Amino acid sequence: MWALEWQNQVLVIDAGLMFPQEDMLGIDLVLPDISYLLEKGRKVLGIFLSHGHEDHIGGLPFVLKKLNVPVYGTRLTLGLVKPKLKEHRILRESDLREVRVGDSVQLGPFRVETVAVCHSIPDAVALAIQTPVGRVVYTSDFKLDPAPPDGYPTDMERFRRLGDEGVQLGPFRVETVAVCHSIPDAVALAIQTSCAWRCSSIGRSPWLGAACRPTSRRPASSGSSRSLKA
Repeated sequence: MWALEWQNQVLVIDAGLMFPQEDMLGIDLVLPDISYLLEKGRKVLGIFLSHGHEDHIGGLPFVLKKLNVPVYGTRLTLGLVKPKLKEHRILRESDLREVRVGDSVQLGPFRVETVAVCHSIPDAVALAIQTPVGRVVYTSDFKLDPAPPDGYPTDMERFRRLGDEGVQLGPFRVETVAVCHSIPDAVALAIQTSCAWRCSSIGRSPWLGAACRPTSRRPASSGSSRSLKA
């Protein structure tokens, strides 16, 4: 979770969770501390989601139970959010607002533009946020792939123009991915791959299928989160 504040008006970006580390015995989930956002006199304008990974949306149901504000996200991101809100029985009262790449939304003193980025999950966006004191570019997680499976690479031209126009702050995180493009005939009959819990690697699934085809193998998924998305 990340936030921008101007004169007690707050824009929140992402609301993820973490799984506990090995020294956190008896703890199931690590949730964001929103006590600051709940303080008297502070107005939260909304929550903008960058993409649908658990470390960016997993804490949203817990946040909305205490802070019911509009939530903005792309179609796939909101599609992944809805089952979580339904499970927590707050979907009906939640205010979900879909945005597309290139849209601009005015929230109080903040104007938020969505910029296409390539990630291991489709429909991810960076946020170019115009504030009263300058522009902030929040890229979230992204990678530089000229030919991603969904056909939507990171919009480097837009980032270049934003840089030329001036950016006051630009927190970012780049993902590096190694891909196996083929499977040698000589290897064992079954090959196991894994996806980290936070990756929800929808974008990588076609690569696995393409690698299996030449040797007449079939991909299969297991695990609760993978099964829910299959």
